Amino acid sequence: MLGMYRAGAVCALAIFGIVSIGVFAPPVAAQSVAIAQVSGRVLDPTGAPIAGAQVRIIETGKQQRHKTVSDGEGRYTFPNLPIGS
Repeated sequence: MLGMYRAGAVCALAIFGIVSIGVFAPPVAAQSVAIAQVSGRVLDPTGAPIAGAQVRIIETGKQQRHKTVSDGEGRYTFPNLPIGS
């Protein structure tokens, strides 16, 4: 009989714990991320990568310019760009 009470108490504590997490947890607001990334490679006409090439991109709405340089494999990346309309 005592074992049944213990099992019931453990079950009640488990349920209380699960409900407490949902009640006392701080609210989490959904956040949308409005950023994009542009990446690519700079290659010569034979398909060989061009290291150190200057690459530029312009946000046409704001006329804001971004620039970077390609790496040893001709790769470039523009991270964290705002999404345009």
